[in-house]
Amino acid sequence: MSKIPAVVILVISLFSVGGTRIISRERIELGYAPTEATASQEYAVILRGLNSPKVGDEKPDCRSDWLKAAESQGTEPRSCRFSPPFPLWSDAPTYPGMEPRLGWAPLLKVPKGLSRLKGWKAASETGVPYDCESAVCQVIVHALNPVPGEVTLASCKIVGEGNRVSGAPWDCHPIAIITSDGAWVRVVSEYGEVGKRTLGLPDFDFVWFASTLPEISTFLRDAQSALSSNPLQLATRIQIITSQAGVLLGTSEYVASKVLSDYKPRLREMATVRVEAFTGREDRISYIKLIVSTNLLVNTLASTSPEDWHRANQSQEEDYVKAVRANVKAYLDKACTQPMWWTERVLTCGLPREEIPTWALPR
Repeated sequence: MSKIPAVVILVISLFSVGGTRIISRERIELGYAPTEATASQEYAVILRGLNSPKVGDEKPDCRSDWLKAAESQGTEPRSCRFSPPFPLWSDAPTYPGMEPRLGWAPLLKVPKGLSRLKGWKAASETGVPYDCESAVCQVIVHALNPVPGEVTLASCKIVGEGNRVSGAPWDCHPIAIITSDGAWVRVVSEYGEVGKRTLGLPDFDFVWFASTLPEISTFLRDAQSALSSNPLQLATRIQIITSQAGVLLGTSEYVASKVLSDYKPRLREMATVRVEAFTGREDRISYIKLIVSTNLLVNTLASTSPEDWHRANQSQEEDYVKAVRANVKAYLDKACTQPMWWTERVLTCGLPREEIPTWALPR
């Protein structure tokens, strides 16, 4: 049984309706909101672990000759630890089979810290995206900090084009905490085995089976029209990368939310919905797998002030994802001949049960 996967990434958000976005004025709410106090505590914990490691927790130095020799011999160490000065999160090396453990360190104790912080501050003031891969870029933003007088900078992904960004940022990580008498920067303290991923999971997925399926360009065009319908009303545009890959773009900023219209006071939304679509084939059966993720910011004050935007609460996020799911499912139903949903996520078009792969059927 052969599989021939091909990939298309769709990035769907909502286009600006009214007002010019100034991302440098926004204060993004993060799931992890560090302060100078918490950064100082984390730094003290890192130093204690270096000076007095627990029994069984001893690790080789990441800069040691032993580690270099192990790499050259094709051996993959399971962990290692840096001693000061710690490398910045953006400058740390990559080790196969290991992932970085992040912490905080005083700015003046980090090589290149001053020059990097200067660049981050400048980037946060302009809000210009960088390191773009197709439509997905990096951007430095200001994040909410609960302590008056402290400024937190974060690195995020965002939909970008030229000097303009759109939609809600995602995958945001704090990288600097600036105070009146100094700063703390994000560093790598050690490397450990790659663990299970618990963040950034998709909201839902679908698998669509048929004897024949539309070309990717047709699929993107039709999915675009479906996603522009109520209540999402996504304004979209398509970028075709290859015959089997493309990007569908859209953004929403500072608009009254139709999806969340039952909430009082009326909410404004800033949203980015990402739908990854993978095409493949098993024997004579083609399929498209859709993986959908949503990032949503809301404004409970129903204003256009960038400082008033916060992460949606669980109820608001669930309602928004429910609307996205309903629209995508309705499109698949309409595009399918003799649709049959075998589970909440598996759709077939005019296929008998015996032709459906066993992994897709309910047990």
